[in-house]
Amino acid sequence: MKKILTFFLYNMLWLLFLLFLAEAGLRIFWKMSPLQGEIYRASANKVLRYELKPGADTVYEGMPVRINSDGFRDKEYALKKDAGTFRIVVLGDSVAFGRFNLPEDNISRRLEAQLTARCSSKKIEVLNMGVEGYNTVQEAEMLKVKALKYRPDLVIVYYSLNDADYPEYYFEKNFLNRHFILARYLIYQKKKIMVRKDRKRKGVKIDEEGINYLYNTECWDYTKKTLLEMGDMTAERGIKMVLLIFPEMSE
Repeated sequence: MKKILTFFLYNMLWLLFLLFLAEAGLRIFWKMSPLQGEIYRASANKVLRYELKPGADTVYEGMPVRINSDGFRDKEYALKKDAGTFRIVVLGDSVAFGRFNLPEDNISRRLEAQLTARCSSKKIEVLNMGVEGYNTVQEAEMLKVKALKYRPDLVIVYYSLNDADYPEYYFEKNFLNRHFILARYLIYQKKKIMVRKDRKRKGVKIDEEGINYLYNTECWDYTKKTLLEMGDMTAERGIKMVLLIFPEMSE
């Protein structure tokens, strides 16, 4: 019995040592492939994964991009809006962000200009909180941690059809996933394998099919649930929310 116990403890120590090495190695070397560029940085928020770099002022994808001190592509705004101001927050991915647009040509600036021209009784502010690559889960997190503190009157969720994507970066908030990179890594790899097998089984080969495929999986159910949660989050605070769907472009 003593030999069995010694053998068990010896192997447990080796296992713990190997797990420690794996955890240390992943903390040093593994990055979850956030978008890289002069305007991005890894985020401490595990749902967002990456975020715009506050204060960045550079040329990105051939366009001038300036990120304000709170980490979104816009000018500086006070948290408390002036009296008589109607404030709108736009959430979304690269289309809302304006990846290939001059600052004055992105959706938020054009909307602000048009509303200002038509509504002289109020000051109109449209805050551009779009981030390229974000899907609905990340946009919901942006709403929670950033948009709501600006007390908008209206939130526009600019929805692209590929936003119903697998939340491979999203981790359930249990003890292991909160504290161990190894647990996150294993779940991340498992989800990647599941997605790859599922797409192969259904013969998904090109982007257009891939987008359509998303709406025949649990991805869409999860996305709908998240959108409803965003609606509840805004309604509880007396904020209107509009879901603006960017159409799929095809010949």
